[in-house]
Amino acid sequence: MVNDLSRADVLEHAGKKLRAQYGDKAIPRKEIVEEACKNSNYTESSILPSDFCYNCLNKDPASASMANAMFVKVDRGWYEFLGRGQSYSGEVTWTPKGKSARPVGAWVDGYYQPYASKP
Repeated sequence: MVNDLSRADVLEHAGKKLRAQYGDKAIPRKEIVEEACKNSNYTESSILPSDFCYNCLNKDPASASMANAMFVKVDRGWYEFLGRGQSYSGEVTWTPKGKSARPVGAWVDGYYQPYASKP
């Protein structure tokens, strides 16, 4: 069991292992969480792959960091593992509580560019 790794590190180890099993197919959230918890002291409720996605944010975009993005959310509960530091390009969305998803930024060749906020 690895005790001193961050959630991002634990998720990256889990993602690498599961990518070897699933290849380019989407991985169920449950399996990512279970694998991450096998190798750490984190509880299942504290492991949130959605916090580490290239294409979506769980937090207010103004406070979000994309430094540890490693997954692409394919559908609710399904993720593709790419790994950190990839040359990903694609739109990033955020779903405010009780509202519809809206675009808040984009990745362009591995660099995150937030859209200008509207007043």
